[in-house]
Amino acid sequence: AEKNHIGGAKQFLNKSIKHRRKSRYSDEVKQLALEIADEYFFVSTPQSMSYTYDKFVPQAKKRFSAWPSRETFNNWLKSIISPKELFKKKYSKSEIKKLLRNAIKKFLTKRPLERVEGDGVYLQIGVVDEEGNYLGAVTVIFFLDVHTRCVLGYEMQLGSGEPSSTVISAARHAICPKEAGSYHTIKGNHWFCYGVPELLVFDGGPGFSSIETHGYILSYCGSIIETVASRSPWLKPFVERYISSVRMSFAKSIPGYVSTQDDQRKLEHDIEAQATLTIDALRRALESWIVDEYHHKPHNGLNGMTPAEKWQEALDGGWVPEVPVDLENVMLPAGQLTSRKISGDV
Repeated sequence: AEKNHIGGAKQFLNKSIKHRRKSRYSDEVKQLALEIADEYFFVSTPQSMSYTYDKFVPQAKKRFSAWPSRETFNNWLKSIISPKELFKKKYSKSEIKKLLRNAIKKFLTKRPLERVEGDGVYLQIGVVDEEGNYLGAVTVIFFLDVHTRCVLGYEMQLGSGEPSSTVISAARHAICPKEAGSYHTIKGNHWFCYGVPELLVFDGGPGFSSIETHGYILSYCGSIIETVASRSPWLKPFVERYISSVRMSFAKSIPGYVSTQDDQRKLEHDIEAQATLTIDALRRALESWIVDEYHHKPHNGLNGMTPAEKWQEALDGGWVPEVPVDLENVMLPAGQLTSRKISGDV
């Protein structure tokens, strides 16, 4: 193309490629920004963006060598709370303030299950079978209750991608009560949260937007489904913050975890080389972290309460989670599981 076309190869390049460059700020910086916004901005009486940024900077200076400017920080918040047209210059400051309050309201909840966000995360943790053969890394789908920050349910699968079967399994786990013994706990805690969401917020990924997933949710839950743009994690800020916690607090403590690298081939090689856990062992570790640690850790976005305390506060106030009408059928096992081995030397 460089030799045979006027203008060379440049004319064939996507002109928007410069807009897809990697962010200069790490996931840890964005997680801190979400934590500060959760504490000061996504509340019933929100502070200004400038005030929130002023709270962010001192903590960022203690932990990072670089942090976003005020304008970048404000753009992060704007991308969460509002469509692009909200902050056009045609609006006056008073009009913007009013629109801002209305935009934030959609993130405010009065009870559990009023807003539930779902998303998946590809963890750079390789797993092996019982004989030590490498199987691959894992993807985990989570359903998070915004009001209490409780993890309603999850599902884990081998490999990348978010198929509808995994999303449906995670939804089933989220809406059904969890019997003692069906999950792993070291401290004997109960996985208490479950119920039918009023609003489910997903992105446009194939597994979340499929007919199978929507059909299952409409059949057994009747929940309203809100679909936000794909590759826009800031439109689901609470589950995104939780997933950052999974990476920072859980994954880094697991043997075989490999930090994200730009070179995908090198990344896959390192994951395989360091894989030590079976998928069952990884499940037990994740469930114990959720039930024994995460649910009982104070949360800035909950005014220092733990997710468990916030859920119990709602129960003490007379709120009761709804379950599917056809709960017995929903809780039936999906089928029998068998393990197969390949015979021979291959």
